[in-house]
Amino acid sequence: MEQHSQSHSFFLGNNYTITDIGLFAYVHVAHEGGYNMTQFSAIQVWIEKVKHQPHYKSINQV
Repeated sequence: MEQHSQSHSFFLGNNYTITDIGLFAYVHVAHEGGYNMTQFSAIQVWIEKVKHQPHYKSINQV
């Protein structure tokens, strides 16, 4: 994922798709499972891109 994210905006080229939504569901909370994702800077950038998509709703929003 890190290598791919270094050269692509999203996971199917440069378009936000259901693939990104599915991956995001797990990756953005990987730290809760004990995975240290801070070492993956390109993935962190991708997570922020997903969070800035229109109609994004945080899992923590009420």
